[in-house]
Amino acid sequence: INLLSSYDISIGIYTTINDWFNVIEIPYTSLDISNRLISLWTPRYDSILSFDFYKEFGGWSIPYIKQYNCGSTYTRRLGSLTRICYNYMSES
Repeated sequence: INLLSSYDISIGIYTTINDWFNVIEIPYTSLDISNRLISLWTPRYDSILSFDFYKEFGGWSIPYIKQYNCGSTYTRRLGSLTRICYNYMSES
């Protein structure tokens, strides 16, 4: 993280609260990354353009990006290589 930051490369993590806990295996709040410039990109396939669902974890008070839709169930069942994902970013 420090090396990438030294080259002005933006860093982000794609995860959910459950995945974060399962991989890191420590309580949600004990790994605090809030002092680092690491953006959170989190999926929640509810087709709603907001962060109202979000519960703080890992030092992130709010996600930077929410992936709210990623192809249809029908498309995934067909094994289609074409799949478009839609993301939401807050205006503020």
